Amino acid sequence: MMNTKPLGNPDLFKIGHVAQQTGVSVALLRAWERRYGLEPAERINSHRYYSRQQVDRIKKIKELTEQGHPVGQLFDLDEAEISRRLGEVDQSEALINEEPLEMILIGRELFKYFNDANSTVLEEIDRFTTFEEFRQQALEFTSQLDDSDLVVLYQSTLKLNQLELLRTKTHTPILLVCRYLEEKDIHALRKKDIYVTPRVELSAIESTVLEIPRYKESQSNLELPDTVLESDELEKLAASEKDQLVKGVNIVALIDEVRSYEEHLYMKATSELQRNVAKHVTEARDALERAATEVIQTQ
Repeated sequence: MMNTKPLGNPDLFKIGHVAQQTGVSVALLRAWERRYGLEPAERINSHRYYSRQQVDRIKKIKELTEQGHPVGQLFDLDEAEISRRLGEVDQSEALINEEPLEMILIGRELFKYFNDANSTVLEEIDRFTTFEEFRQQALEFTSQLDDSDLVVLYQSTLKLNQLELLRTKTHTPILLVCRYLEEKDIHALRKKDIYVTPRVELSAIESTVLEIPRYKESQSNLELPDTVLESDELEKLAASEKDQLVKGVNIVALIDEVRSYEEHLYMKATSELQRNVAKHVTEARDALERAATEVIQTQ
């Protein structure tokens, strides 16, 4: 039998052995090396050797790609995130015993996958053939949107104007089903809490939807504190330049930046550390507003 490990190191494996263990072909492993930087742990006499940790990671990435995750995106993730995504699939059976998520379906292309479907994850409460039909009939009724757990939208290609309009109308999670997306688009959409799957099949949609309960549970229960100064007061202060050292425009810029970060923290903070940081940021914003108030009163 051919030796698959270099002498003295039982935790390194030749590329052929890695292919056997993971089910990823030698050609694909080399392609991943070229495209995504999957460098072998060592090269000895022109042979590639991969570590045990790399073999385990390749197995996980292959499993996730089979569930519909874009491979290019996976190579940017750390081990904790890779394991988290795999854990979501492991929790699918537990989700069966929970109430299905109530879903609004937009896009005729999705209908055939949900007609007569017996899904334990999703329950359809309304459907619209096109986004234009949805916009005309339902988009103005934000109560209907907010009462649903999820909006599933099909797009043949990315149409940001539709997503931006939808996001301004509701905080309900959005799942975009789109076959043709670039990696940069996926990253940008996730920052806006828009989930993405390139596969139209019900199983792929259900797999992606398993992220939604965690998203909803992760929302903060902190109440954003009231601010002291109104927008018109800040505008007047920003236009005031009577003091060459203490300029109103500088104080207002700081207040705006801290307010934005404060709101972000209060919406997302769930851990004790995050809540404490949020409160410290509020204290900083209070101090800035006291400074601004003193300048306003002086002027």
